[in-house]
Amino acid sequence: MVTYTTKIEDDSPLLEIGADWKPGSDDDMSRFSGGSFLNTNGTGRMSLQFNGTGLEIFGSRGVRHGQYRITLDGTSYSFDGSYGSRLYNQSLFSELDLPMRPHDLDLESLEEGMVLDVDYMMVTSVAGDDDSTITCKIVENTDAAFAYEPGNEWLTNSSGVFSGGSSTYTRNVNGNTTLTFEGEGITLYGPVGQPFSSYRMALDGKLTGRYNASRQTDNAQSVLYHVSGLDPGKHELKLMYKGFKGVHPVAIGYAVIVCDG
Repeated sequence: MVTYTTKIEDDSPLLEIGADWKPGSDDDMSRFSGGSFLNTNGTGRMSLQFNGTGLEIFGSRGVRHGQYRITLDGTSYSFDGSYGSRLYNQSLFSELDLPMRPHDLDLESLEEGMVLDVDYMMVTSVAGDDDSTITCKIVENTDAAFAYEPGNEWLTNSSGVFSGGSSTYTRNVNGNTTLTFEGEGITLYGPVGQPFSSYRMALDGKLTGRYNASRQTDNAQSVLYHVSGLDPGKHELKLMYKGFKGVHPVAIGYAVIVCDG
């Protein structure tokens, strides 16, 4: 089987974060992936549910960084993030030999007053068989493969910050969009930030979770949903608007479909 990775930035709605996490600051934010990171100096907790064969968490270490605990599928590991000088893009945790199935990750800072930073996570997945290659197909929000309902309640926002130069958004309480695709995995991208709202996802008719695109930092191309390890063939991914009284929008940027080449 072919191995591939998906980057989950600190602003992704897939990360469930506690109130103690805040946007971090540094004298050179270019040291961090996407120009942002999350920081806690309390006993902040963060969780991620993912499907794959591995996960690696990246952040920084330094003099004021303290101890933290990772719990993966019920097994806990403790670590010390302290170091004599500030180090960036450091691996805080790595487990790359997991069975291909859903997993639960929980990260917790253990020392009040000490720092824990999270920059991004890398999820490892597999597709195809031993003799195959994989291909990735990009489907932009303007592609006819996205079926928007109600059609007149989804609008286009054109900007160079988006992958294909635009996103499609709605504030309609009944708004939904369905993407029918063939492949073994899919990642859906879209904008997040304080102006955005909640949504639910369904895969092949089964609800998979509720997420919140309202984040403390803006990102025009954040991971809204990710799944891998699907049976080859046709699947249906559906996003449903779940905002409060239609005040804030939910938007689609593009999808990346992983296929057996």
